[in-house]
Order: sequence, then structure tokens, then C-alpha cells
Amino acid sequence: MNYYIDSESIWVDNQEPQIVHFDAVVNLDKGLYVYPEPKRYARSVRQYKILNCANYHLTQIRTDFYDEFWGQGLRAAPKKQKKHTLSLTPDTTLYNAAQIICANYGKAFSVDKK
Repeated sequence: MNYYIDSESIWVDNQEPQIVHFDAVVNLDKGLYVYPEPKRYARSVRQYKILNCANYHLTQIRTDFYDEFWGQGLRAAPKKQKKHTLSLTPDTTLYNAAQIICANYGKAFSVDKK
């Protein structure tokens, strides 16, 4: 599964400039049947995430399903969603992506943990 960061969705929090908001999109290999119509299925998932560039904590806020690729088309959202926060591990793809986001958007608050 490949995650793509929607660069047009990236924005920096006005109150806390070390916080960067963005969407990650996953194009699905197999459709998920999340719509009431039997022939409509999700082709992609869009996840709203918040990255703290001061400590490299990543929080997933919301997940929405879409019937087109790249998080486009008709939206379907689960009724109950929970926030999930994790500490990114150095030398992983997700950590490296976070470093790039923080270097470009997270002001001077990014901290290199190496």
C-alpha cells in the first residue's frame, strides 16, 4: 500500500507553528464496499493527519473513503472515528517524509533525533 501526501492540503497551524496539517491518500488495490449502493465501492482513502515537528508525533484525525482514485468523488465516512497518535521511528519512510514536511513547512521547530 502506497501513501501519497496531498501537497495542496498542507497547512501550518497559526497558533502552534510546529504543527503541520495534511492529508494522505491511499489508492486501493481492491475496492471496499462502504456505500449503500451494491455497485459502488471505494477506490481510495483520504486520511487527515497532524504532524508535530517538535517531537515527530503523527496523529490520524479522520479517514474518509472515496469512490474515485486520489481521494476524489463521492465521500463516505465511518460513523465513529478515533484519533490515533504514534511516535515516528527514525530511518523509516514515514519519518523521512515527516522530516521533509517539517523542513519545508514546520518553521524552525523541527528537531533531528539522530
